[in-house]
Amino acid sequence: MQKSSTAEFTLYEIYDGDGRTGSTNKTFIDDVPVSVNEGVTLKDGDVLLIGKDPDKQVKMTYARTASKRSYSRNGSPVKAEQS
Repeated sequence: MQKSSTAEFTLYEIYDGDGRTGSTNKTFIDDVPVSVNEGVTLKDGDVLLIGKDPDKQVKMTYARTASKRSYSRNGSPVKAEQS
C-alpha cells in the first residue's frame, strides 16, 4: 500500500503483489481484481478482499477518517501551507 499526502487529506493506494509480481492470493476492491502495476486509490466504503476462495477471504471495509495532520511517504508529518 502506498500513501500520498496533501495539507488537507491523505490518499492510500493499494496494489496486488510486490510491484513486479502479483500475489498468490490476489487482492480485490469491490470484487474487481487489483493490478500489480496500476493499483487503486481507496475511497471511503471500498470493500477490500484478500484471497481467491470466497470461503477463506479476508474482508475489510476502508473508512477514511478526517485528520488535520498529514504525513509524507516516509511517514514524516507534513506542515499545512499558509494561504
